[in-house]
Amino acid sequence: RMVVRGDNGNGEIMSVKALYCERLHYLDTELGILINYLKSSGLWDESLIILTGDHGLGGVLWKKHGDFALYDERIRVPFVVKRPEGSSQGPERIETPTNASISALSIICSTLDIPFPSDQENLPQWSRELEGIAISETIMHPEHHDYALALTSNEYKYFFRCKINWEKVQMEEFLYDKLFRISNGKTDEVNDISHHRPKEVRRFKELAVNVVQSNLAFLRSHLPVNLTDLAY
Repeated sequence: RMVVRGDNGNGEIMSVKALYCERLHYLDTELGILINYLKSSGLWDESLIILTGDHGLGGVLWKKHGDFALYDERIRVPFVVKRPEGSSQGPERIETPTNASISALSIICSTLDIPFPSDQENLPQWSRELEGIAISETIMHPEHHDYALALTSNEYKYFFRCKINWEKVQMEEFLYDKLFRISNGKTDEVNDISHHRPKEVRRFKELAVNVVQSNLAFLRSHLPVNLTDLAY
């Protein structure tokens, strides 16, 4: 995980970038050793290899993040699978910004021919309305009772912020929302285009409210009534 926070100088950011690239080089070398061993041992064709991560991008890389960056740890999750020779599914690589850990889990279960966990089947991520959209959320940014949510598609990133009454476990107040464009895999979190895309904003806002309400309903049914002391 690499998160660049606060008022970091350019020198610090460059040093973090160098460290990150160094670790990538190390990982690439180790993977190369493994692949060469499998091939030299005659095991490559029958091997199943899955390369993924426990989370995605933990912050905006190489520059300071803005107020709406919302650490995207649930999206842009790296995922590569090499299946055995002759498999009907073939190799697969996912690079879209909407790829999430739960998406990788679904593919892994299918690849290994094992049942998908039943407790994951009713999550809002699987609803038809959210197809092609990844959810990132946090109740840690930027104030104690705030709930921040980002919905990311291949074209847009929508930021939604509201205030939660944790005693009643319900959404108390809508604060504001923003819409940013994604181009060539990069999100422009400087220019809010919500005024130019009212139709998209309405669609994303409805989805965001539904996700928040769904999650709060889950909390009401699974956790103690008074959640005020959960200092996330």
